[in-house]
Amino acid sequence: MRGAGYGLLVIGIIVAVLGLVNHYILKANPILHTSTILIGVGVVIAVIGLAMSFLGGRSAA
Repeated sequence: MRGAGYGLLVIGIIVAVLGLVNHYILKANPILHTSTILIGVGVVIAVIGLAMSFLGGRSAA
């Protein structure tokens, strides 16, 4: 579970960085607010991955 959390964290960061690159450098907007959507989705995925990595540890039982 912890490995999947780290994987989602990396994917979320990559998607958010792609959104930032699109907003500041590429300026390719096939639909309205493409960069904002990409950044938002990337942040949500990264937060889910971070939560999974914290909650994926071994229990004391």
